[in-house]
Amino acid sequence: IMVCAGTGCTSSKSDKILEEVEKEIKKENADLECSKTGCFGFCAKGPIIVIEPDETFYELVKVEDVKEIVEKTINDELVEKAVVKIRIN
Repeated sequence: IMVCAGTGCTSSKSDKILEEVEKEIKKENADLECSKTGCFGFCAKGPIIVIEPDETFYELVKVEDVKEIVEKTINDELVEKAVVKIRIN
């Protein structure tokens, strides 16, 4: 799970989202890793979370969305209200 730490996302509190993702992964005892990344180039859509390897792109993420995103990721499901499916590479 990659959380954008670019300027735009950071100004939208992506640091809080990163903390919440790490907390939820630990709480769920999930086999997931979380890291912060540089800008994805969609600053107006931040905060952004990208899930690899399936290239799921979540935009306008709020702290209260994180629990559902982590739970659905564990179960290979999507949070439809926040997902945009794109190819990053």
